[in-house]
Amino acid sequence: MNHPALTAFAALVLSSMPFATAQGEKTLYATENAFGPATDPIPRLSRLAGPIEFENRFRDGSLVLDVPSRAPAETDARDEETRRLEDFARLALAPARPDLVQQVLSIQGAGDIPFPIRDQRGETLRRSLIGKEGALRELTGAKQIVGSAGNQRMLRDLLAVSVPEATDLLSIDSATISESELKMLNAMLLARLDSLHGRDGGARVPRSYGDCSAEEGSGAIGEGNDGDQTGRRCGAHPLGLLKTADWALKPANTCVRNQGARASSVAFALTAALESRVARRERRYANLSEQHLLNAMHMRWFRSPGDFGEGLAPLLTSGRNRLAGYRFHFEDVWSYNPGYARTETLGQSRGYAGTCERYQGRHCSETNHQGRMLCVTVGTNRYCGYDAPMTAATPVGVNGLALVFDAADPDAGLLAARQLLRAGVPVVMTALVPPSFANVGDDGFVPAATGRSRERADGAHAMALTGWVPNHLLPPSAPEADGGGYFIAKNSWGACAGDAGYYYLAGDWVRAHALSLIAVF
Repeated sequence: MNHPALTAFAALVLSSMPFATAQGEKTLYATENAFGPATDPIPRLSRLAGPIEFENRFRDGSLVLDVPSRAPAETDARDEETRRLEDFARLALAPARPDLVQQVLSIQGAGDIPFPIRDQRGETLRRSLIGKEGALRELTGAKQIVGSAGNQRMLRDLLAVSVPEATDLLSIDSATISESELKMLNAMLLARLDSLHGRDGGARVPRSYGDCSAEEGSGAIGEGNDGDQTGRRCGAHPLGLLKTADWALKPANTCVRNQGARASSVAFALTAALESRVARRERRYANLSEQHLLNAMHMRWFRSPGDFGEGLAPLLTSGRNRLAGYRFHFEDVWSYNPGYARTETLGQSRGYAGTCERYQGRHCSETNHQGRMLCVTVGTNRYCGYDAPMTAATPVGVNGLALVFDAADPDAGLLAARQLLRAGVPVVMTALVPPSFANVGDDGFVPAATGRSRERADGAHAMALTGWVPNHLLPPSAPEADGGGYFIAKNSWGACAGDAGYYYLAGDWVRAHALSLIAVF
């Protein structure tokens, strides 16, 4: 145990140590960085650290300061950004898609939106959707990025790895052609990829989805409160496409996960797509940690005022470059917290009450990132920050994300998505969710939005698209889809929602509701 006099001396020394921030050289223990006065109670669920430990954790990058006094200015900046994005949506997207833009702007709720659904047993499950701000960021981000030279070159480079046989097209130097020519080149590469490697179906026997505990790095499964596979597991419907159809990525799909009560679908969709990519290429079935990715998203890359709002991070569009150096962790390293014990959210400055009740994972807090709070008392101030568990990462990472969908020109993006999926490249979709999405049948076929469902959206949701089944290959029992066929969505609402966790989206449904489509390489 440290001697009190030595601890006080260390605090005095550390209070004068400089550290680098985005604003320049400042002092870590400057008053402007304080969480509050030392006389205030220690925050709930926090641990009091010594000054040396606190300093070291900050310097090695594992601890991020929490400064409540900055929240008002951060909120104002975020509100201003939202207004700017609303104006952009009206100017750049509303002329082509007035209904879609109006639905996004009419979403009631900025952050996490409760969305109860019915499962195969008729029980009501508590789920949450991405709010207006997250939906707006995906819609406008896709519009701004999809046609950019940077995104098109990324798509070209990723396609070069996927279709090396196209030597005539790959010999064209992408740095010497215009953006429009680059888009045309990518369209030809996608067509070549489809012709050489695409497949609609066939007599391939899919892997068994029964033993999810056999997946590498798998966490807890079943009725507990931890992990990404809570809840019961229901069997596939005899007339659903999981039983009656085939698609390129079907044998590479890992077990269906469950995001529980949190609006964390972006992390689940990206992780599901990446797991399928790894399984297809390496024949390794892994369970990667959504919790660790959520922590990186919300604690390091996209801090929100009060650490509130799980659907606010624009990871899939403008934030995709953040993933370049990120390496995923296994689920059993930091198990997911489904948040079943959460009460109603208490506002942007107060977080999520009850988040950590009955949760046994490594770190927890009443925030969107679940980092553990550490605090230290130095002089008359208390300083606090959040950290993540120090764990070993896997070699698994994202080689690249390429946007292929612009809501103002949906047909080109839908064609690209079909071509990629036929060739075994997973696609992450963020889409608006109409009220009818809460009552998808046991066979997994999502009903067409009619009436009030066509006029409003309750929120947005991200899912991993793992396949495309055209109408001419549907079994006789399946209804013909408007739009040429069905996109196969691996959802993250548990294995008793839809067809054992799978939802079948008609091409026209995706055309009407998609905000972004992103290929995961």
